[in-house]
Amino acid sequence: MSWQCRLIEIDPDMPCDFQTMEIGTMWYGPIEYAGHDSIMGEDYKRNRAGQRPLWIRLPGNVVHCIDGASYNNGQWGAGWTVTGDPPNITVSPSINHIGIYHGWIRGGVVTDDCEGRAYP
Repeated sequence: MSWQCRLIEIDPDMPCDFQTMEIGTMWYGPIEYAGHDSIMGEDYKRNRAGQRPLWIRLPGNVVHCIDGASYNNGQWGAGWTVTGDPPNITVSPSINHIGIYHGWIRGGVVTDDCEGRAYP
């Protein structure tokens, strides 16, 4: 199963239950998060610095910052390269929340888990 992405507007100053959003829902988070340079991805720093960072709800109850840096084995990485305009974006490389979800966002679609996990 794959999920179509959709961009919604939220008030970054109001509480929101992100876990109840449909898979593929995207929104822009508070600009304050982007001020933490060490946790923002290289593509974001080069191309969208100062903008509100983009988030998405992924399978497995994952809330993921597309514009954030990657983190693996205690090390911060470069993050993801984003092409296109939300919600029709392609993100590379794959997004791997180890043991929960591992897949892609391609052309505005969240792919199945490439390790075979299924989600309701």
